[in-house]
Order: sequence, then C-alpha cells, then structure tokens
Amino acid sequence: MDSFKNGERRTVSVLFSDMKDSTSLSQRLDPEEMDSLMNRIFARFEATVKRYEGTVEKYIGDALVAVFGVPTIHEDDPSRAIHAAMDFQEDIKTFNQSFKDKKIEIGFRTGIHTGLITTGKRGDYEVVTGHTMNVASRLESAASPNRIVVSGATKEECENDFLFSDAFIVRLKGRGEVIKAYQIEGKKADLAADRAPFLGREELLDRVFKDYIKHDSGSTGGYLIAGKPGIGKTRLALQVVARISQLPDFELPLLYSRARRYRKLSFAVISDLLLSYLRLDPSIDPTDWTRRLCEELAVEQETAAAFVRFILEKNQPDNNAFVILYVILGAIIKKHERSPYPVLLFVDNVHHIDRQSRDFFQFFLKNARVKPFFLLAGRETHPVLTSIFGGLRRVELGPLDREECIQLIEALWPENRQRDLVDRILVFSEGNPLFIKEYVKFAKENRDSSAVPMTIQNIFLASLSKYEENMQSLLKKLSAFAHSFIREEAEFIQERTEANAKMVAPALSFFLREGILIEENEFYSFTHEVFKIALYNSLLNHNKKLLHGLIAEKLMESKARPTIGILHHLVRAEKYAEAKGILLNEADRAYHNMEFLPYIDIVTDHLEERDHDSTIQCLFMKSAILFNNGKTERADDIVKQILRIAIHRKNLEWLET
Repeated sequence: MDSFKNGERRTVSVLFSDMKDSTSLSQRLDPEEMDSLMNRIFARFEATVKRYEGTVEKYIGDALVAVFGVPTIHEDDPSRAIHAAMDFQEDIKTFNQSFKDKKIEIGFRTGIHTGLITTGKRGDYEVVTGHTMNVASRLESAASPNRIVVSGATKEECENDFLFSDAFIVRLKGRGEVIKAYQIEGKKADLAADRAPFLGREELLDRVFKDYIKHDSGSTGGYLIAGKPGIGKTRLALQVVARISQLPDFELPLLYSRARRYRKLSFAVISDLLLSYLRLDPSIDPTDWTRRLCEELAVEQETAAAFVRFILEKNQPDNNAFVILYVILGAIIKKHERSPYPVLLFVDNVHHIDRQSRDFFQFFLKNARVKPFFLLAGRETHPVLTSIFGGLRRVELGPLDREECIQLIEALWPENRQRDLVDRILVFSEGNPLFIKEYVKFAKENRDSSAVPMTIQNIFLASLSKYEENMQSLLKKLSAFAHSFIREEAEFIQERTEANAKMVAPALSFFLREGILIEENEFYSFTHEVFKIALYNSLLNHNKKLLHGLIAEKLMESKARPTIGILHHLVRAEKYAEAKGILLNEADRAYHNMEFLPYIDIVTDHLEERDHDSTIQCLFMKSAILFNNGKTERADDIVKQILRIAIHRKNLEWLET
C-alpha cells in the first residue's frame, strides 16, 4: 500500500518580487559589492515576510518568492502579503536614499495572487506547488517598478484594507488565460462600510445606542462585543457608528483601530487610534505636523515633536512614549469635552491587542478624568481584558435565525429562484452572516453551494493552529469518514497510516470537550458539517484515496457490513473493480433502494468497454430500482439501453465469427 504523504491542499497568497535592471546594475558594481547589496536587501525582505508570519519559499536569481499561509494558515493571509510588500517598498526607498552618492536606484516589481497550492516534500526540502505560483510570477511581470499588482482573488479578500486601481487584464503565458489585476494605491484610512442589510440585532443596536447617549464621561462605559468569526461583531459596531453619526449636530470624530496579531509595533493600537483622528499625511514635513498638533490640540511643542518622531520612526521603543500618547489622547478628548456627545473609540479584533496598548488603556482608565465611550469587538474575552475594561457590558452574538438568514440571502441574491440552493446555504452557513455572504458569492459564480468557499475554509483551518500537529492530522483523517465512526475505526486509520493509535482515545475525549465532535452510542461525528468539509478539502488527493480505501477495508471486516458506506469509500478510493463486486453481490437487496443509483452510475462509467455482462447487470439493477420506486419511464429507457447493448454485442460476436 502507498504511504500517507506529508502535505495538504490549501489556499494561500503567493508574493513574487523581482529586481528591475539587475543585469545592468551587476555590470556597474564589483561582484562582491553586488553580492553584499543583494544580501542586505533580501535580508530585510525576508525579515519583513517573517514578521507577517509568511515563509520565503525560494530565491530565483534576483527574485524572491514568499508564501503567506504556509506553514501557518491565517484568515487574513492576502492582507498580510500586501502589507509585507508595501513595507518592503518603503524599505527600498530608504536603501535608495543611502545609495544616492553612488547613483544607484533600486526598484522591485511585485505580484501577489491568492489560490490553491499543495504542500509537501521534495527530497529534504519543504515545497509548495501549483498554478498559483505561476500567476503570481506573471502579475509581477505586469507590474511597474516599485509597484504592487494583485489578482482579483487577492483583492476580494482585503478590499476593506487597501485602495486599488481600476481593473486591467493580464494574460498568462502559454495558457490563453486572462485574469483581472489591480494595482495597490495605498492603505484605507477610513472605516469601511458594509452594504449588506443589517438583520437580527435591532434590539441590541437600540440598547447600545441609548447607552451611548446616556454615557457618563467620568466613568468607563461601552460594550465588548464577542462572538465567533463572521458572526457580525464588526457589522454591529459599524451600525452603531452609523446611527450615532446621524445624531443632530453630531460633529465628533471616530477613533478607530483594528488590532492585528502580526503587528510588532509598540503601542500599535493606540497609535492607530490617534492617527485615525489626526489624519496625518506621511508626505508632510515633520515640522508642519508638529505645528498642526500644537494648534489643533493645544499641546506643547516638545510633546508634539516627540509624538511625530515616534510615529515616523515606526513606533520604536521610547521611554517617554507612554506619557506622550497619554497627553495626545487626553488632548483629543478634552477638545470635545463640551460636546453634547461623548467621544467614540472603536477597537476591532481586540483579542489581538498588543501588550503595550493594553497596558496603556489600563493606565488611562485609572487616571483620565474624561473617558470616551468604548466599542470593542473580539472573538473571546481574555481575563486581562475583562479586568481592564470591567466597566464595559459584554454581549455574545449568536447566529441569525432561519427567517433572518433567508432575508439576508434574498437581499444578497434577489434574482435567485433555486430553492435547493437556498436550503443548502442555510444548512452550511449555520446562521453565520459572513458564511452566508461567502456561500452566496460562491454560488453565484459557480451555481454550487456544496463546496466550502476559500474565506470560510481558511477560518476553520486557521482555528486548528492552537492544536498540536498530531491532533490536527488526526482530525483531518477523521474527516474522510462518510458520516460517523467508532474509536476502533479511528485507531485502525492511525495505525495503518503509521501514526500513534494510542493517542486516539484521549484525543476523542478532548475533541468532545472542545465541541468539535459529538458522541451518540459510541459513534462519533463532527458537530459542524462545514468544518468537516473544510478539513477534508485540505487533504491531498493521494491521501483522500488512501484513507477511503482503508475505511472501506475496515467496514468490510465489520459484522454490519454497511453496503452503501462501503461503496461510498470504494469509489472515493477509485477502487471501481471492488465496488463492482460489492454492488453485484448485493443486487437482490438493492432493488428497492434509491441510494444505490449514484454508485451504479459511477461503477458503470468505469467498466471496461467490452465488459458487456457487467454493464448489463448494472443497468438491469438500475432499471429495477427505478421501476420499484415508481420511476417507470426512466426504467423503460434503461431497458431500451440494455437491448441496444445486447444487440451490439451480438453483432460483434457475429462479425468475429
């Protein structure tokens, strides 16, 4: 038997960046100088990629290929790739400043594409392969020097984070394929609006809005909105902001920050909050920044200048940063102290807040006389956050109910008339608004809702990162079972794939506690079908076939011998000859069971062309099942097909004699 391969199928973002005119530069420089220069550049680039938790896949001459999503997959890998590319472009500007005396100007073209790859080993090396790599390379070729071009697939995943050019067409070499591409124009400074209808949270929205109106600025107040990915935390906060902004004579700014785990800057969240208010343009002279801060916030020039230095130096550690930021935030709040409404401060993804910003809030809330109204949105409530923001009300968002889900689907896809598609979206989305949007978008493009869209799949796969690798591997193997399984079957799979079978029992107990699996009468199954599909899709096709073959083998040894289950796994393992044997041996029991029909079709399609006996047997079985279930017209058509085959066979025998 083939062995279980390391690796998986996953959606990642590939960054391809190549140096322009490297040949002419190498002709001008001594080889040692050129080598030193390239080492400095790529060392910086590699550090940037790692900071965003990507991986440098390889170097090709003067080009670098990086992958975001390997070895660790994140929900926001496309955004991480673009952030890394933009940071590198800033680094190149710094390099060029230092090379002015040598009249050297470096430029890099960068392309980014998001798509399917496979991971695995080639010899001793971890590698990724797939068409996605080629697309990223082609996008790089289409980019101008020091510009970043991304595919439509990448743009769709991070439209709320960046500004994009109009679409243009890029042709892929040798395939006749064209894709839409976009040039990155910058980062979005404003909070993105969500045009989808707001459903199911009206009562909570009213409550938050009224509490904002009644907020006492002398005390800590606001809301911590918690919930699962995609459940609508940010959407609710945006709706609150929209309603507040419609208040009469409302002129207050919104202090906004979205915490990101990969940002290693000191006081990252606090800096973003202040910059969202100040809207300082990096191209403006620092002296003008300082003057504007003094005029608008009435802070001392020394404090304003120190703040500007802190921001321009990318939040480098500063012993006075704590005090400087405290003074600036206090000045902003004081400026609007006489407003009839409190200042609104919104931090999204608060579960990723950096330690320095967290400590800052703790100090600020203890010492500030006037406090803003807080809106915090995050996945889970860390005990430290609960302690710091003890005065905030915590709400846990649950899924939308069925009627609300239907309303959302109809609003997103009013032209749809296929009720079966709506029903499948309802089942798979499980009331999650983001999942509904992604399934609707996928179904519109593919007329299919059975597959798991990339965004949803990456959310689930990213959630596995907190488990040890052997636990992740076991879960993915278990996803190959058609419905449910018993512990003995799971242990059999582990043993036959040369993994630790003894870990199965404690692992199953752990997955039950985590809510990933449920158990009934010693049979285990996945709590959420869509999670199981996401895991299954990540398996290499080789491993899928191997697992299905093992499961079929185990089922055939069992006393129950579930025929449908055995057939399911045999055809998935592409063991069509064995499936034919099972099918024909069960003919008498199958004559009333419609579940056999798809397996009859699959087996028939894979019979040898001259295996007329087996073909006729399969078609006869299909005809009998249809007839016994009242499908007489379809049964008659199958009988006619049998007659044509029999006549054709007889003619062949006559010709051969």
